[in-house]
Amino acid sequence: MLKNLRVGWRQFAADPGYTAVVVGGLAVAIACCFLVAQIVFNEVLPDLEVPDPGQVVTLEFHQDIWREQAPFALAGALRQANAPASAIARSLDGNSLAVHAGTRTVRLGFVFADADIVDIFGLKSSAGDLRAALTRPDAIALTAPAARKLFPDGDALGKTVVVHGHALTVLAVVPERPRLFQGVSDAFASFDSPVSNIGPDMRTDWNWTQGNVFARVAHGFRPADVGAAAQAVYEKGPGRTMMSSERQQVLAHDDLRATPLPRQYLHGAEGHRHAMQLLGMAGGAALMLALALANHVNLTSVRTLARAREIAVRKTLGADPWRLVLQFVLESALTAALSAAIGLLLAWWLAPAIGDLLYLRLARGLFAPDRLALLAAVSLALGAISGLYPARIALGVNCVAALAGRTHTEGAAGRAARRVMTGLQFALALVIAGGAGAMLWQNRFVATLPRGIDTTGLLAVDIPNAFFVFGGSPPGAIPFRDALSHEPGVEALAWSMDVPGRSMDKTYQTVGRAAAPVLNANVMPVDLGFFDVYGVHVVAGRPRAPAAVAEPASAAASGSAASAPPAERLVVLDVATTRQLGFPTPQSAVDQLIFGGGDFGKPGNDPMRIVAVASDIRLEDARETARPHVFAISLKPQAVLTLKGPDMARLQQAVARVWPRFFPDDALAPETADEAVATTYEREHNFARVAAGTSIIALLLSAFGVYALAAYTVRRSAREIVVRKLYGAGRGRIARLVAREFAPLLAAAAVVGLPLAGWLARAWLENFTERSPGILWVLPAALLALLATTALAALRHARIAMAMRPAQALRV
Repeated sequence: MLKNLRVGWRQFAADPGYTAVVVGGLAVAIACCFLVAQIVFNEVLPDLEVPDPGQVVTLEFHQDIWREQAPFALAGALRQANAPASAIARSLDGNSLAVHAGTRTVRLGFVFADADIVDIFGLKSSAGDLRAALTRPDAIALTAPAARKLFPDGDALGKTVVVHGHALTVLAVVPERPRLFQGVSDAFASFDSPVSNIGPDMRTDWNWTQGNVFARVAHGFRPADVGAAAQAVYEKGPGRTMMSSERQQVLAHDDLRATPLPRQYLHGAEGHRHAMQLLGMAGGAALMLALALANHVNLTSVRTLARAREIAVRKTLGADPWRLVLQFVLESALTAALSAAIGLLLAWWLAPAIGDLLYLRLARGLFAPDRLALLAAVSLALGAISGLYPARIALGVNCVAALAGRTHTEGAAGRAARRVMTGLQFALALVIAGGAGAMLWQNRFVATLPRGIDTTGLLAVDIPNAFFVFGGSPPGAIPFRDALSHEPGVEALAWSMDVPGRSMDKTYQTVGRAAAPVLNANVMPVDLGFFDVYGVHVVAGRPRAPAAVAEPASAAASGSAASAPPAERLVVLDVATTRQLGFPTPQSAVDQLIFGGGDFGKPGNDPMRIVAVASDIRLEDARETARPHVFAISLKPQAVLTLKGPDMARLQQAVARVWPRFFPDDALAPETADEAVATTYEREHNFARVAAGTSIIALLLSAFGVYALAAYTVRRSAREIVVRKLYGAGRGRIARLVAREFAPLLAAAAVVGLPLAGWLARAWLENFTERSPGILWVLPAALLALLATTALAALRHARIAMAMRPAQALRV
C-alpha cells in the first residue's frame, strides 16, 4: 500500500497543474460542506452542556408574526399561576457597556437575568457563585476571558468594577457559553441590577418584547403544558381583556407558545428563515461538491487515458486487476485527503468572516476530534468511490495496442458517462449562477424602492439608553445636541424615535376618527426639524411645533393632572394614511382631529391635530406590506439624533469630539442614515454575496470540466482533425469540430438547469411583497456567462487542434 501511495505522490509531483486544479476544487467544496456541518453542530443539534435540553423552553410571543421574545410580565404571572415549570427566568442581552477596573477600561457585552437561569441552563462557575451574582443587584459575574482583560495580574473574585457609576462586586467567574445567548455574553448581572436600565414599563407591559423568558419544564409535564399555561395566563391578563371583541375574532390564535431548546433553531420564531438559510447553504455546498467530484473524475479519467502505456507495462509485468484497482483508489483517496486538509484550513480561515456575514457561530468547535474524524472518514470515502471509474478505465487498457503507441479510448459507455458528468456540471453551474443573480437583482431593486424620505448625506447617532427612559429625557441628550449645533460643518439636527426606514423599533398604536375605520399605525415622535433634515415633501398644510410639550398623559400622574384630558398632539400624516382615514383629499385632512393612543384594536383617547400631510412614505421593508404612518411633533429628545451637513467626514469628527463629554461610558457608533436603512436587508445582502461567490466557484469548476473534456476530445479526434486539415479544413471548421462536443451538453444543461434556477428565483421572491419586475432576465444572463466560461476553457485545446501536425497524429 505504501508503494502505491508513493506512486500516487509521484504522479502529483509530475503534473502540478492537474494537482492544483483537482485538489483546489475539492478543497473549496469540502470547506463549504464542512462549514454547513458546523451550522448543524453548533445551531441545530442540542447543546450538550445543557442538561436535558428538551425540557428547556423559550416562550415565544405572537405580534403579527411569531417572535422569540416575550413580555417580561409573563414570568411573574406564570409563577403566581403555579405553571408547570420548575424554574422561570427573564433575560435581556446585547447591551455593550464600559467596565472600569482601576485604570483599565474594557467594553463588555452584558446579560441581565434572573437567578433561576442557572438552573434552567445548568450554568456552572469555574470560580465563585453564579447564583449569588445574579441574585444581588450590586454583583457581577465575568467570563474567564473578560476577567483576564480586566484583571490580568490576579484573581478577579471579590474585586470591584464600576459600570455607569455603580460599583459591582465580582462574585463569580464562568466559562464562555456563546451558544446560549444571541448577543456577546462577557458579563452576567442581576435583572434588577442598577446598570440594566430595565424600567418599570418594560417589566409590566404585556406588549413589550425586548428580551426572553425561559423556563425549565417541571418533572412529569411536557413543553406544551408550559405553553398552554402561558396562553391561559395571557388570556386572563390585560393582553386579551383589553382587546376589542372584533380584534379577538381577528386574532383567533394562540398568542404564546413554548418552544423546546432542541427545536428552537428550525421550528422557533425564526425557524423558517433559519431553515431556508440552512437549505440554501446545504444545497449550494452539495452542488459544489458534486461539481468538484465530477471535475475530479473527468480530469482523472483523461489522465488515466494518458497513462495507458504505464498501465500496460504494469499489467504485462503481472499486476493483477485488484492491484490496479487499489492503485487508482488509493491515488484518489490521497487526493481527497490532501483536499480535506486544505479544505479544513480554508474553513478555519473563512469561518469568522462568513459567520459574521450570516450571524452564525461557524468557528466554534471547528477542530473538535469527532468533527475532524467525520471529515476524514467522509473525505476518504468520497475519494475512494471517485477512484473506481478511473480504475475501470485502467482495467480496460489493451496492452498490445497501448505498447504499440495506439490511442486508448474508454469506450462508448465511458464517453457517455463522462459527457453526462460534464452536462451535470453545466446544469449545476446554471442553477447556482441563476439563483445568485436573482438574489443580487432583487436586492438591488429593494434598495432603490422610493421611501418618500431622503437619507443622503445624513449621520445618525443613537442616544445611549434612550429606549429605556419613559416620561423623561435621556440623560445628557439635550446638552449633547446643543453642543453639536455649534460645531463647524453641522447645518441642521433632528430628533426622531428611530432612523426612518430602519426596522429596529416601531411604535404601533390605533389611530382613528368618527365614521372611519381604526388603523394600526406607526406613530413616530419627531421634532420640527425632522421634515427638513429628511427631505419630507409636504403636499398640504405646514408642520409647526407645539406651544408646549404635548404628550399623552402619563398613567403615573395623580390628582387633577390624572383627570385632566390629554393635550392635543400635532401630527403629520402621509397621503395614504389620510385616504385610509376617509379624507377625500390631503387638504381636507389639515386641521382635523383624530384620536390615537389605542391598543389591542380599540380606539384611543389621545387627540391628535393634523397640521400637515406629506407625500406617501414607506418605512417598512420590502418583505412587509406598507402601513399607515403618523409623525408626532414633539419638543422632547428622542432615541436618535440625525445630523445634516455638506461633508460627512466633518460631521463624524464633530460627533467624535463632543461625545466623550456627555457619554464617557458608552460606545460611539454613528452610522450614515443610508447605512442604517440598509441594515434592514443586511442578511439578504450577505447571503447574496455568499451565493455570488459560490456561483463564481461553480463556473470555475465547470470550466475545469470543459477543459478536461476538450483535452479528451482533441486527443480522441486527433486523426479526424488532421485528415480534415489535409482536405483543406480551415481554423473555423476545426474550432466548430471541437465546439460540437459541447453544444448538445450546453443545450441539455439549459433545458434542465434554467427551470430549476427560475424556481429558485421565484422561491426567493416569495419572501418579499415588493418584487422586481422582469427578474427572470438573469437566467439568460447566467447562460451567457456559462457559454463564455466554456469558450474560454476550450480555447487552449481548440488552438492545439488547429496547430496539430499530421505526421505526429498519423503515426502508428
